[in-house]
Amino acid sequence: IKGIWGPFTGIIDEAHPVYEAGSSCSGKLLQHLFNLHKASKRPLEEEILGIEAYITSWESENNKSYHWNIRHIFYYGDLDGNRTPFGDSEMRGMFIGETSNSSYDDLVRRYLACLEFLAFQSKLLIDEFRKLGPVDQLMIAGSQAKNSRLLKLISLMNDDIKIRIPKESVDLMGTKGAALMSIYARNGESIAKALKNNTPDLNNDAFLELDLGSNKFNTDDTKLKTLLNIKYKIHLDMAKQQRMYREQVDTLT
Repeated sequence: IKGIWGPFTGIIDEAHPVYEAGSSCSGKLLQHLFNLHKASKRPLEEEILGIEAYITSWESENNKSYHWNIRHIFYYGDLDGNRTPFGDSEMRGMFIGETSNSSYDDLVRRYLACLEFLAFQSKLLIDEFRKLGPVDQLMIAGSQAKNSRLLKLISLMNDDIKIRIPKESVDLMGTKGAALMSIYARNGESIAKALKNNTPDLNNDAFLELDLGSNKFNTDDTKLKTLLNIKYKIHLDMAKQQRMYREQVDTLT
């Protein structure tokens, strides 16, 4: 499958092949937005908390999702190239809906557009993996796992897929895993043994299954999902179009 590396059978064992795929720019995407936007005045985590409070308040007052305010904003955020599924290091960001507005409301809208992009990218990755077999739950770690709105979007875009996150050190799990593999490798022991000794039962208290609720965005989720699915198709078309534009220009070189 294009853009997915594997199966690698020498990492764990023959019975547990490993596949790899990924997005080139996720956590960095929001930092890039806050670094450039004049309405952003606080450190990243404080800014996100403030924006989320702003959106939640607006949604409660208006009884609908804030996503309807950005229905005509289309953002493609592969700022540093695309790993999966295009494998194209020349992919770049695109934005449709630019105005002269630089207010806090504009920052909120761009933030939400970034989350939509990340959810669309996640769906694209999951759809590719589903070509290998069923995917019925997601284990999510890293800083983005702390963003409940993003997790709700990912679930909604993927048929309400079950999402689990570690209860502890959610943003450090990747680092912890790499450290454990290094320790076992130094001692001449297999990664399979490291996994057996350090991977808890998915059903025990180490993992939290998120209760995303039947009404995730204080609105009719079915109608919102229809909107997001339309924007997802536009997302795919934006990726296709920018590659076509580059090919047209590159014929001159």
